[in-house]
Amino acid sequence: MRAHCHVTQAFNSDGTDTIVVGTDADPDAVITSIDVSSTGIKSITLGVNAGFNGASQQFKIVYSNSGSEPTTGAALFLFEIAKVPNSPI
Repeated sequence: MRAHCHVTQAFNSDGTDTIVVGTDADPDAVITSIDVSSTGIKSITLGVNAGFNGASQQFKIVYSNSGSEPTTGAALFLFEIAKVPNSPI
């Protein structure tokens, strides 16, 4: 899997602004914390479950702030997932 994040409008709480991507069971399993307090294409770190795990799951994108609620903020995510057949043994 490859993933990309482009913050098009900075999140402006008066604290730390972050986004993680994962599942209900593991909120940062796909992408670990991304700082979204400034605009631009963000460097991301894939989480522990970013590769094949054999289970169908829905992604959950979660925004968190440690200060006031932001009045602006927008981010675009692009996920590239390639399904590959099982390898014959």
